[in-house]
Amino acid sequence: MWALLKFLVWTSFSIWLGVFAATRRVAGRTPVEHFERFWNQHGLSGKVHETVKDLKGHLSSAVEDSKDSVSTVWDNKPRERHSREDRQAVDKLIAKRQEGK
Repeated sequence: MWALLKFLVWTSFSIWLGVFAATRRVAGRTPVEHFERFWNQHGLSGKVHETVKDLKGHLSSAVEDSKDSVSTVWDNKPRERHSREDRQAVDKLIAKRQEGK
């Protein structure tokens, strides 16, 4: 019974805090707006965004590698995986070739 009461109190406090942070104005802005302004001014969002992008790239290559290793012998077709830089280089070569015609 005590655990249920504790759960209800903490849940209601968390909901109240979220509503307060999203709606109540403090010094002309809501606390959420203050946090967003701080986040954008100090450049933390750019660093986090780059880290997330790198992590996604590593994860996608790991998934492709695992797909390659799981495939059976008769289904083992060569896969072409190109980075963004490789694609840009190929596009430049194609554009130069078309200009030369």
